Amino acid sequence: MRCRLDGKYCLGLALDDPGFDHSVLCEFRDRMAPDDLADRLLALMVARLATAGLVSGMGGCG
Repeated sequence: MRCRLDGKYCLGLALDDPGFDHSVLCEFRDRMAPDDLADRLLALMVARLATAGLVSGMGGCG
């Protein structure tokens, strides 16, 4: 988000906000790796978005 004005706008950040350090993403990925937590989180997110009618579910575009 350091260089993306649209992302800062969506997140409600000030234009001069430095964003977050890239190491935060590595730490998050390391915490999600055991027991396929990332896959389970993605499946849960897609299911809830589909229930809300925001996506059509797995398996295609549109």
